[in-house]
Amino acid sequence: MNDNEVYILLFVVFIVLLYFLIKFKRDLNSSNKLIAEHKEKIKYLRTINSENEHKRINLKHETEKEISALHHKIENLEAKIKDGTKNQVVAMLKSQKNKRDRVLNQVGLSE
Repeated sequence: MNDNEVYILLFVVFIVLLYFLIKFKRDLNSSNKLIAEHKEKIKYLRTINSENEHKRINLKHETEKEISALHHKIENLEAKIKDGTKNQVVAMLKSQKNKRDRVLNQVGLSE
């Protein structure tokens, strides 16, 4: 081989290496973009998940408060049955028990 052929061969090898380097860099950049997008999606989904968890916990606490208040009303009405006008109190007691049972069924608890 003469010197010109060696230079041409080296030039071709250099061009091929340069092509693969540019292609690799382009693929790497697109992969980095995808990774960044996925990180943003994960961050968004974690935020949504924490908000939903907070709402669920608040709903659970509110339901527990409502159930506790209904238990208290029922206990008071049962105490009034012994003291007061029986027919009115019994009707109110049944009403409160039904309300409590509905709330417990909505939550998925039942006594």
